[in-house]
Amino acid sequence: MKKVSLKRRVREAAGEMPVTDYAEAIIDAFIESEVLKEVPVISSIFGVSKGFKRFKSFRFKQKVEEFYSSAGTYTEEEMKNFSLMLEQDGKKEEFLFSLIELLEKVDSEQKAKIIGGVFRRLVKKEIDVDQFHDQVRVTNSMMLMDIFKFMHGYHNDFHMEDGLGDILLILRLSKREISLAMRTVNMMKRDSEQYVKISFALTDAGKSFLTTLHQVHEDKIEPSILYKGEV
Repeated sequence: MKKVSLKRRVREAAGEMPVTDYAEAIIDAFIESEVLKEVPVISSIFGVSKGFKRFKSFRFKQKVEEFYSSAGTYTEEEMKNFSLMLEQDGKKEEFLFSLIELLEKVDSEQKAKIIGGVFRRLVKKEIDVDQFHDQVRVTNSMMLMDIFKFMHGYHNDFHMEDGLGDILLILRLSKREISLAMRTVNMMKRDSEQYVKISFALTDAGKSFLTTLHQVHEDKIEPSILYKGEV
């Protein structure tokens, strides 16, 4: 089945054109496929591309490129099914307009890249629309430093107990577990004492977001800690 590379189409369509025309170019590239043009949700939304001329900044161009770099390659069938799903749910205009606006407002290119990965999982039906919005919310809420600490140190109890677990807890990505444990207080006398141990475990939402992060940055993750989760 023929593959549709959005990243390639964006770059080929944009070429050396002025930044002022870039937003329209990405929209045109997105609906280049004859199959996609026949899908009402695509043609009706992107048919009003002139309404996006305000998205002209160079930084927006960079964020769009990062988004598509991780959004990946879809088959025409996958994108058509995704479009029909939006149509059936009555979310076609709301979702597609908000996606472009989201890229304009997101505060960094790195986060735009993560959101591209979230979008890819949505198109491939690895997550649903509600999970998409939830992961976008988490991406926007977390500091980049904490996102990367989570991505590389999710398995490290020290990182989780040193503040990361609490950050994830607030975002409902982790849950706190309390148990009784023993610890040594005097190595020479071999004395030990009982204490209350606080640890953290990822929720299903946390595991899903971690899966997204590791898909987007797979080339930067140590193979031994690469988390693929449940598709």
